[in-house]
Amino acid sequence: MNPWHWLIIGALLLCVPALVIFLNNKPDQLTLQFVLEQLLQSLYLGQAGFISLAVLFIGQEFTGSSLRTSFLTCPNRLIFIICKLAIVLCMEIVLLVAVISLCILIAQGYYNIN
Repeated sequence: MNPWHWLIIGALLLCVPALVIFLNNKPDQLTLQFVLEQLLQSLYLGQAGFISLAVLFIGQEFTGSSLRTSFLTCPNRLIFIICKLAIVLCMEIVLLVAVISLCILIAQGYYNIN
């Protein structure tokens, strides 16, 4: 993987949970609605990182003329694009689960949830 991929993944895992915690005041009473709002906020704060990651992943085909080789190995371009999008989707789902899990763990520590 490209070093930029690792940089964006690290930035997502470090910045999104911190932003979710520090953008809101600590509530007097912790409710389910507040926790769900925090999770949704972590989703839309991470969208820029997910988009950047997808663009880098798809754009790496244009470096070093590897797009020509990819199309020679898979002449059906529709299948090629579907496979490429499926890989990006799987990678981003794993990253999304990691970001949400990290947000939950940090929120548990910050709000003293047992």
